[in-house]
Amino acid sequence: MVKRMKTTAASETSNVQKIVCFIDYAAFAILTLFLVGIIATSGMANVQTDAIDYYAIVQRLTPDSGTPIVRNLHFVEQRSPGYPLLSLIPYYLISAVVEPLVAEETIVASPTSPAAPPQAPTESMLLPGEPVLFREIFFKNFYIASQDSWFEWKIITAMLVTSYAFLFTGLIFAVKSLALQKNTFLGASLVPLTLFTSTVFMHNIVNTPAYATLTAFGLSSLFGYFFVLGSLGKQVRPQFLAGLFMGLLVLTRLETVVIAATVLVSLVVIREFGFVKNYILGGGTAVPILLLYNFSQFSNPFHLAILSGDVNQISFDWGYIYANLFSPQSGIP
Repeated sequence: MVKRMKTTAASETSNVQKIVCFIDYAAFAILTLFLVGIIATSGMANVQTDAIDYYAIVQRLTPDSGTPIVRNLHFVEQRSPGYPLLSLIPYYLISAVVEPLVAEETIVASPTSPAAPPQAPTESMLLPGEPVLFREIFFKNFYIASQDSWFEWKIITAMLVTSYAFLFTGLIFAVKSLALQKNTFLGASLVPLTLFTSTVFMHNIVNTPAYATLTAFGLSSLFGYFFVLGSLGKQVRPQFLAGLFMGLLVLTRLETVVIAATVLVSLVVIREFGFVKNYILGGGTAVPILLLYNFSQFSNPFHLAILSGDVNQISFDWGYIYANLFSPQSGIP
């Protein structure tokens, strides 16, 4: 009788867990769909500040490169090229599959935003000058008269597709990482909820999706998943992929080299030398990519402007550390 009661109680607990788990994943799906709706209705397609430089890099990497969208691209050499290089994948897919089937429209755009005069520096410019939504950009090329250049729908679409693809990839793999050690994982809905509660992240999703932030988020989630998987299973493939995505992450955001180095040192300290080898082999794939990029753009594979400019500076600032970790806007509320 007692055994039967215990079995019944365990069965009821299991049923409750299943219901709660279903609600959790349903909430994840609803929040994710809500995020899709926000992007579809409010996602912006303009470029400004960092995004202008990333746009210019994609423009320079494509075969039909025209006049630069901004004449004074001071920071282009100092930008990490990972995000523009990844954007080339959807760019060429769009060029091969979509572009031949559509009629493109030409629009003469305002040169700058109303808040910025025509000769304003890159940091103050908004191109096109009037706010343009992502859903409004398709098949439209905006002529920027002040620069005698074109704001091309293929380039900005490729950039935003890359950003949003990595955003949702990051959401999925963040949940997969948390669920690796548990059959019934609870907390999936907390991942998109964290995005909604971060004003800085939502700003990047809606207002500045052409920055490298969303791509870096997706790459870091992919790294986290394969790193945990490689740690648990001791298998070569996930360990190699952990290194690969870490290498791409460093190629996308230079400052993440600190995380890459920390992971490497930690693996050495705990004597996971097999993981160290696979991690280095995977991450090392980013090196020839960077060398080829430097050679194609600057005729020097060892071009080091990214380290000697005024964008990427190495310093130790407690206020910056606090703002990134515990600020209600960008860190832990």
